[in-house]
Amino acid sequence: MSNRQPPNPESLKLTDKEPSLLFALRELIRTDGINFEEWWDEFKLGFAEAKRDKKSNFKLGLWTKPKYSNLTPINSKSGAITIEYWPDKEKDEESYLLSGTHSAVIKGIMDIMREKTTNASGLSGKGSKPLLKGFPCIKLIFVSGDGAHYGIKQIRCVGFTEIPKIALAQPNIKLLKETDINQWAKKIALEFGANGGYEWRKGTGCLSYTGMIARLQGLEGYAYVRNRTDGKELFTKMLNIFGAKPDEDGFNYSEKTLASQFKIEKEIVVLTKKVKVPTRRPIVDVKFSQAFLVLNSVKKPIPIVRGNVSLQVNI
Repeated sequence: MSNRQPPNPESLKLTDKEPSLLFALRELIRTDGINFEEWWDEFKLGFAEAKRDKKSNFKLGLWTKPKYSNLTPINSKSGAITIEYWPDKEKDEESYLLSGTHSAVIKGIMDIMREKTTNASGLSGKGSKPLLKGFPCIKLIFVSGDGAHYGIKQIRCVGFTEIPKIALAQPNIKLLKETDINQWAKKIALEFGANGGYEWRKGTGCLSYTGMIARLQGLEGYAYVRNRTDGKELFTKMLNIFGAKPDEDGFNYSEKTLASQFKIEKEIVVLTKKVKVPTRRPIVDVKFSQAFLVLNSVKKPIPIVRGNVSLQVNI
């Protein structure tokens, strides 16, 4: 590959009605739309509110009581968070240093938990699914009509690397080429950009796509949607980028009952004054806007699709 630098997202034009869109998109890419503190509040309780199947291996009480200490410098400009993480707060001698985006730190915690589960059982099972970290990642950005709400979904390019040394050492890993990227970009433009842009209709339902096949496809995750059909369509379109078919047994759909979580705004009191702020999970339609490719060896995300136009990529 040449030494040419990838296109810079800062140089992309914004529409007049969305002057802060680029900043918001940077934040979405940096955090994957995930708030670490809110995720931690759920994780430390073992996801107590999650709907569990009777055959689930992850029962309430499986979790030891974890803790973490935030080591992020107050004046840090990197955008990363750094924590010291203890899987069991009673064992001060066992801790891990994690640093990166909110999503990367969460992934690190779950990888540690997966490894500990595998080591404890001595078996290969749910705790030893193939890791996705390190593969190139495609991030799809969705924006509401008024520019006030956003959504982001990602899929890993499993089996590819942009680093020649890794490709040489691992026969099952292909060296990423510009032709691969341009082919994926055209597919994204077709699947998500055609006919005015695909709309992700966020709702109170949650469709998850998990399992060994899902991970091998680079798409283990979930999405808040209006119904099961909408969710399956979203995940299927993402898999179509690589010509893959969804595993029907990997889908699980549930409905949330706490309606206050899904209002567009909620009212809080700040310094004795009532202020309206956005909720975590508003019911809103967000339309596909653009797509980026994220590589481990390249600092900034590479724009590959805008609307229904695939961008020619030269790395």
